[in-house]
Amino acid sequence: MSMVKPITISGIKQLPSQEEFTILSQLIVEKYGNITLGELQLAFDMNALGTEWNRIEHYNMFSVQFVSDVLRQYIEYSRKAMQDISKKEERKQMKVEERVNIQALHDMLMADKQDENFEKKLRYTAPLIMQSLIKRGYFKDDYISDEWLNEVRYQVKGNLYKIVGEWDRSKYNRAEWKQILDNEQLNQVKCEVYKHIINTDELFQKIINNILTDL
Repeated sequence: MSMVKPITISGIKQLPSQEEFTILSQLIVEKYGNITLGELQLAFDMNALGTEWNRIEHYNMFSVQFVSDVLRQYIEYSRKAMQDISKKEERKQMKVEERVNIQALHDMLMADKQDENFEKKLRYTAPLIMQSLIKRGYFKDDYISDEWLNEVRYQVKGNLYKIVGEWDRSKYNRAEWKQILDNEQLNQVKCEVYKHIINTDELFQKIINNILTDL
């Protein structure tokens, strides 16, 4: 009886013999035992419609080949559908995680704005915060003038050797030491820019507004 609807929806006029029914039943149980009765009927409904795959022709016979071809197409369709669902759920989860990251970034800026002693931790936090602000487009180069930035770079470079003066240079070759100095100089510039953001109300609010557009 479970095959009556698939046969009817497929437009097959002649019913299989009892022997053919037995063979088909064994095929479905042995090869497609994980398919439910509802899925079995859905597979032939979809084949009749021909919207999800090229319709399998039955040639007026509900044969083993016809049934097997339809069910294989349905299984492949179901597999791809489940993959699409998984990808959508993954993208949805990524969006949630991204919103959490953006919210955390917003909260860090707000906390530093309210903390009179925020500069004490800048060496460790500012480079990472600035990297995130720049990467996400919340901070842009034209938010500060070239003149101001060049002055900051000059001051940082002048103070750089005071910062690294106690570091053990003997552990590094010349190229490694130069890379360390370049990285430290860049981090110190980021610290100064971040300090400028926190201490400049108009600039701070502009960046906060940029962040809020993604929350």
